[in-house]
Formats: sequence, C-alpha cells, structure tokens
Amino acid sequence: MTTLFNFINGELCTPKISDFLESQDGSYVLDALTLDPVSVMSSTDTETMDMALQIAHSIDASKSWQNNRNKTELFARLANEMEPLISEFALADCRDVGTLMSTANGLNGYGPLVCRNLNYLVKDKCFEWKELLENGKVVGKMKHVPVGPIVVLAPTNAPLGSALIQVLRGLACGNPVIVKPSPWSPNSFNLLARAFIKADFPKGVFQICHGGMEVGKYLVGSPLVKAICFTGSTKGGFEIAKSCATTLKPIAMEMSGCNPFIVLKGADLKKAVETLVQSLTMINGQYCCGPSKVIVHKDELNPFIELFRSRVSQLVFGNPQDENTTLGPICVGLLKSLKGQIEYLLSRDNSYAITGTDLKIPNVKGTFIPPTLIFMDTNVSMELFGPIATLHSVKSVSEAILLANQTDAILKAYVFGKVSETAMVIESVETCWIDENEFDRGTPGLKEPHSWGGFSGFGHATPDFFVKTVYVRN
Repeated sequence: MTTLFNFINGELCTPKISDFLESQDGSYVLDALTLDPVSVMSSTDTETMDMALQIAHSIDASKSWQNNRNKTELFARLANEMEPLISEFALADCRDVGTLMSTANGLNGYGPLVCRNLNYLVKDKCFEWKELLENGKVVGKMKHVPVGPIVVLAPTNAPLGSALIQVLRGLACGNPVIVKPSPWSPNSFNLLARAFIKADFPKGVFQICHGGMEVGKYLVGSPLVKAICFTGSTKGGFEIAKSCATTLKPIAMEMSGCNPFIVLKGADLKKAVETLVQSLTMINGQYCCGPSKVIVHKDELNPFIELFRSRVSQLVFGNPQDENTTLGPICVGLLKSLKGQIEYLLSRDNSYAITGTDLKIPNVKGTFIPPTLIFMDTNVSMELFGPIATLHSVKSVSEAILLANQTDAILKAYVFGKVSETAMVIESVETCWIDENEFDRGTPGLKEPHSWGGFSGFGHATPDFFVKTVYVRN
C-alpha cells in the first residue's frame, strides 16, 4: 500500500489526520477495479497548512522565486524527471479513478512538453520593464509581476491532468503554488513531488497539502493566498466563489453542467451514436464535458435507440490497464452520488433504462456502469457524472433548444443534423462550446479560451490570470 505524503518546504511528510468528512465512508483510497486499499485517506492539520502558507508568503514577499534567473533550466530538469514517470502517473489514475491507461497517458503526458517551452506557459508576458512609446517618445513603462501565492484545487476525475497546467503556469509566472489533491485520487501527486525533489526546485515554491473539503476551505480562506484555481462541481465552485467574494480574490473555475446532446431530424445517426458513446465513455463517463441530457427528434428516436444498444454491446469492460479494454470501473469516491442519481431518475413516472445487451462485465469487486440512457417524459436537468444521460423525445428544433436550455449551466453542447438546422441550435443554445456533427475533445485553433455557459465556469487559468500589470507614466 502506498504511503501518502504532503510536500512542505521541499520535504515529504505524512499527513496527520485520517478521520475527516470524506473518510467517513471508508478509511482508504480504493483501487477502482479490485477495491484493494491503495493508500490511507489522509488530511492535513491546520498547523501544517499554516506552515505551508507562511512559506509561500515569505517566498512571494522576498521575490526570490520571482527573480530567479534559472527558471528555464529548472523547468527543463523538471521535464526530464517527469518524463519517465508518465506511465506511473497514468497507473495512479488507473487505480484511483479507473481511467483507461491509454487515456491517462494522454491526460498526464503533456507536462514535459510545456516545461521545455516556457513561452507556452507565460505567453509573451514581460517580467522586465518595457518602455512605452507614443509618437516615438518614451511616455512610460510597464511590466508583469506575479499575483502572489496560488492555491490549485485538483479534481477527482483527472487529478494531475487538470491541475498540472495550472501549477506549471503559476510557477512559470513567478508565483509559489500550493496544490490540494482530491482525497479520492491523490496518488499521482506523490510522484509529482518526487519529480520536483529530483529536479532540485527551490524549497517551498511548490507544495502539496492533502485533504478534503475542510482543507480546501482553509486554504481558500487564507489572506496569504492571492488567487484560486478550481476544477470540480458547480456546487463546490459556488462555495469557493462565496469565500473569495468578500476580498475580491481572483478565481479561475472550470465546473460542468447539464450538457445537452441534440439529434435533429435527418442527422447521421451512426455518427451521432458513435460520438455519444465516445463522450459517455471518456474517463468511464467521469467527464465534465460528457452529455447529461440526450434530446432526439421523435422520427429518429427508435432507430437511434437501436444503434445505441448495438454500439454499447460492442464495448469491452475490464481492467483499465489492459489495452483491449474500452470501459473501466467507476471511481469509488464518485460512485455513491452517481448511484443515488440513477435511483432517483428510475423512480420517476414512466422512466426506463436503455443500454446494451449481452454485456460481458467482469466478475470483480469494482463497479462497472455501461453507457445508459434513461428515458424521461418530463424535463430533468442534472449533472450526471458518469456514463449516464437522460433521453428525451422532441418534435421540432425549437423544442429541442427549449429543453436544452432548461438548466443553469451548460459547459458543452453537441448537435447533429442538417447544417441549416444545427445553425439554429448553435445560435440559441446557452453555451459557448459546441460540437457540430463530430466529437472534439479539445478546442484546436483557438487563440483564446471560450467563454462559459451559465454557471459552468468563471475566469480562465491563462497566463493573464497569474500576473498583475504594473504601469508607470512618465
């Protein structure tokens, strides 16, 4: 079993608390496949958090990291230390979350690349005074300076994959960074601490404090912390926003929402179903961009359902470390909530589940949930963080749009159909990230981040977020 470590001022130390809110349902982080203990669920005491916060504050006040001239060399060394650990990062996610090895390698593999290209992390920010000219005359100067100590709150589903870019950008812009992993998927951060130690990064510049909601609250509420990066639920994001509002502390939050998947009359049903199954099985459905509400034109409903059943029946359930597996188990920490949502939906009048047939689910202790549509004859808007979505039948494009927008948050929407009709959806659905007649895992070609739909996010952890601009007029 792995020993979990905090990483404080360059030293590994064991968290002192094992009895806390998130550990009440079990004392161990469990392997998603076997339910064998992986590590003890652990939380950081306030004395240790205060130490980490004070160290970060002192580094920021001294400007020792801000003025460090060896950042390029340090990040290159970090890249060299991270590279051989990529498969170990992925293995940690396989165990903690159930993520397929191939997916986890992709999520965690970008670190060395960006560490060797600091321009990607800082994006032309000037950390030295730059003269400002007006009609050929110097009229002032400006530069960017670090915003101050950053707290990064990592999600459960893609713990290192989501948090690492925020950590690296914060550091590259001259800020000390404290990261708090999810209590259910913390083990990849042990490996990250090892990489920082071997790269001989300055002590205290990067720190790790393990724990659950209470640790997150404490770090977010500290006046020594100057900005917050959060990836997680909309509910959690609101709590963070409330805490930061009284001091106007900057926050960058990527949350989720009730994401609609719209299939219009005349759509390429085979392509639509393939995209739906891909999006429902990404990280075994534990995917912030995954669909929660599937909306299908009534004339396409029956053939759509049959194609869906057939495609789900082709999935290979199994060990996420096996390259032949196409769907792994659900993270233990997310399972209770997801099961409760499924039970609620199936308790509604006239609801029923649609999934594949003759599914070959392994006889293991972990829980596999096949991609499932739950037909509803009334609107239900829920963020379903698993391979589950509600299914609704509509008679028109306008009805589909109305149903899609009956929620407070849409991170991403999908629409399939004739271009003349998908255009109506694109113009009307209340989100800023839409896949039209295809599945796109990223946002290629964008020079700036997309905006958020409703309560699906706030701010962006771009280089601008991690710096302040100082302007002097002569």
